[in-house]
Amino acid sequence: MSKKVVLIHGMWGTGEILFNVKKYLEEKGFDCCAPDLPGHSKNESINKNIGKLSFNDFVDSVADLIGKFNEKPIIIGHSMG
Repeated sequence: MSKKVVLIHGMWGTGEILFNVKKYLEEKGFDCCAPDLPGHSKNESINKNIGKLSFNDFVDSVADLIGKFNEKPIIIGHSMG
């Protein structure tokens, strides 16, 4: 089983919303990351184009991140419909 976990937040959130889940899993020995999806950064200037993004942009962003790993991760998503 993979020890790498990618936590994906829901709309209008950031990776930080999953802080407690990330902390819990790391205490159990998992290597976790909780990236901010495109247009969902705390930096408002980055978010100004969110209306031009599609769900596929979010998927592509996570796929690019996962492509850098040495193993297939466990993916845990929250919300997003």
